[in-house]
Amino acid sequence: MEQIPLPGETVEVIISNGVINLSFRKRRVFEEMYRVLRPGGRISITGIGSAKQPSQSIVNDPKLWAS
Repeated sequence: MEQIPLPGETVEVIISNGVINLSFRKRRVFEEMYRVLRPGGRISITGIGSAKQPSQSIVNDPKLWAS
């Protein structure tokens, strides 16, 4: 996902269901998504991302995971 083997501006829709969290290079993943996305294309992301480890109180309270 850090290096998508497609030419730029060729993808209409990108769907991610939590897989971005598997990458250690999240910024690169987003750069690559925007590179291949066509003008007017759409991105749908389901997942939780964080630059640092959340506190244990957040981890223990599902109401704080998403809105």
